[in-house]
Amino acid sequence: MSEFKDRLESAEIFEIGKLRRVISGLYRVTLSDQHFGQIRRNGGKYFAEIRLIETGEFKRYAGVWRTIAEAREELCAINPLDL
Repeated sequence: MSEFKDRLESAEIFEIGKLRRVISGLYRVTLSDQHFGQIRRNGGKYFAEIRLIETGEFKRYAGVWRTIAEAREELCAINPLDL
């Protein structure tokens, strides 16, 4: 089992769609049992992307947004079945 998955399994289970802060400027939101959204702040913009829970592997970008709320809304609007 990967080190990433070990760390994830040891963490508490998070509600789907709820945004949580990992470190300063990095936020994550659970999208499904296989995917999570990651939002990174760089300057005044927020970069959204989707990754696999098991490995942390990058799946796709979800855009650049002015606010964290817009980035979260976009991530939650993406259907995980389309990935």
